[in-house]
Amino acid sequence: MCDSQQLETQKHKTVMRRVDKERKKLDDLARCDQLHIDHELIPPKTPTMNAHIEAFHSILADECYDRHDFESFAHVHKVVSEYMAFYNERRRHGSLRNKAPERYYREQAEKQRLAQYPAVVDAPAAS
Repeated sequence: MCDSQQLETQKHKTVMRRVDKERKKLDDLARCDQLHIDHELIPPKTPTMNAHIEAFHSILADECYDRHDFESFAHVHKVVSEYMAFYNERRRHGSLRNKAPERYYREQAEKQRLAQYPAVVDAPAAS
């Protein structure tokens, strides 16, 4: 669950992982602790406290799981991996100004970079 490569690119951000009691796995939590991820334990049966992931699971079921008859775990892995690439690289998200996440975050990073280093305006030449 903890992707260390993804977390390496987000060192400047606070990373939080919300889990409910049923999904809490000690080995997974220990790994996340090593990566300095804060944990927030939410009460059982409170999906509104974790609405983003609940919405994602619904989308994943509607757009991926429900459209396939899986033959094996390898087939599930292949299909879900392909869907996740689509979801992050090409699927438009209304909450991201109708852009795919990869494009949206790349544009945001560029805006932040430009804000840190504003262009130097040439002074008018003396006559």
